[in-house]
Amino acid sequence: MTIGKTNITLSANAKDADGNLRELQFRFWKNGGTVPAARIAKPNSSGTATVQIPVTFPLTDKTTYSWDVRAVDTENAASSYFPPNTNEPCRITVDATAPPQPEIETEDFPEATSDGLTWAKNPFGTTGSVTFVSTGATRFRYTIEGLGWTEVPATGGKAAVSLAPAHAGPNWLLVHAYDAYGNQSVRTDYAFYVPPRDKADVPWDTSGDGLPDLLIVDAAGKLMNCVGSEGGELYGCLGAAYTKDARTGETTLHPADHWYDPATARPR
Repeated sequence: MTIGKTNITLSANAKDADGNLRELQFRFWKNGGTVPAARIAKPNSSGTATVQIPVTFPLTDKTTYSWDVRAVDTENAASSYFPPNTNEPCRITVDATAPPQPEIETEDFPEATSDGLTWAKNPFGTTGSVTFVSTGATRFRYTIEGLGWTEVPATGGKAAVSLAPAHAGPNWLLVHAYDAYGNQSVRTDYAFYVPPRDKADVPWDTSGDGLPDLLIVDAAGKLMNCVGSEGGELYGCLGAAYTKDARTGETTLHPADHWYDPATARPR
């Protein structure tokens, strides 16, 4: 069998006609290497015992390991190791290679750009389509800002989902890919901006989603809007001050001294 790089639990059951079973002795080793001393485990009332091989054993990627087990009673009488043929012990192959970091494909939620001018097509309250891509992935897990993880199966390393943003403004989509052996990819963090509903702001809510937001001035002197999530969490912020050149129509994020007058050291 093949597994991912994880803790391994070995389990066996033994019976003793005299009812004096004392322990089970497990051996675990790299295929072709030296067979080590046994790991001893006490059986439960039904004769089952387990030992755990930690991932820090160390377990080597793309390597096969062997294991066997024997029973020993209180009089030190021992069974043969099982399986009895030392050329054919139980075998486990470790595949620790995780799938690639997921890529995000979507026309509905283009990735946010540093100029703050790239926004989703549809306003908050609507859904859009997103496709996750990772070669060799058999499933994906995703969430928006950690507000509950959702798992979806993959076909050919891809999975398409219908995504409902958590709020207006900046949203962070977090995605892991997994292969058939449970190996987890590096997480993808994908930021996108969602327009507010077409309605007037209300007190404490600058993004039209009915959730309180927070306006701050950061250490660089930039006015930022930190949008709220359900429960009051503030996961991220975006620039809150723009100017538009009346002649060229060009929009500038974080214009100089847009909120602060350096001459008076006071807000404008």
